[in-house]
Amino acid sequence: MKKQGEELMPQTRMILKGGFDTFFHKGTNGRWRDVLSADELKLYDAAATRELTPVCRRWLENGGRA
Repeated sequence: MKKQGEELMPQTRMILKGGFDTFFHKGTNGRWRDVLSADELKLYDAAATRELTPVCRRWLENGGRA
């Protein structure tokens, strides 16, 4: 997606500092797990369970992979 960022999201240059170059980072799913503390992961889990359908959560966490 980063390679096609300008094509996929041309408006990001106006909205986000750095545009799609900073919005799309490494494209590796699950990197956020190494960034958040155990307490933050608990908060995420509670919010995800409360706000997302199981299908949406799977997509969000795994990039569409089961």
